[in-house]
Amino acid sequence: MKALLTALCMAFIAIGCGEDAPVSSAGRPVLKESFTINGGAFRSFSFQIDTDIERNASVRGEFSVQGGEVSFAILNESNFQRWQEGQAPATVYSPGTMSRHAFSGIPISESGTHYFVFINVQAATPVTVSADISLVAFAEQDP
Repeated sequence: MKALLTALCMAFIAIGCGEDAPVSSAGRPVLKESFTINGGAFRSFSFQIDTDIERNASVRGEFSVQGGEVSFAILNESNFQRWQEGQAPATVYSPGTMSRHAFSGIPISESGTHYFVFINVQAATPVTVSADISLVAFAEQDP
């Protein structure tokens, strides 16, 4: 048991070294899913971030739509609630309406809950969305 604890401590020391280290070179997956959205409806997916721990955070990813187009936006929690109440929200990112999109380096600068929102802009036809989105950040480590 003592040998196992020593090995784990040495591994943490070697990994930490008192510097920022990426959470992962691929990032932390926050949405990897295919889903259907009925005509005129939306789907939202939330993710959490603590910017004190995950510093210099940004999202990157891609999505594709079969059967039409969607509007896509990234919102913080207060603006998601504003949007749900029918008010105009401020978005973290909103590239418009499209059938395929790839993005990277979209900064997430505040802690809390954030949302990816996909809106089927077609009134009657369902669409299928395949999304693969990750959060890329640097983990705060003790010196």
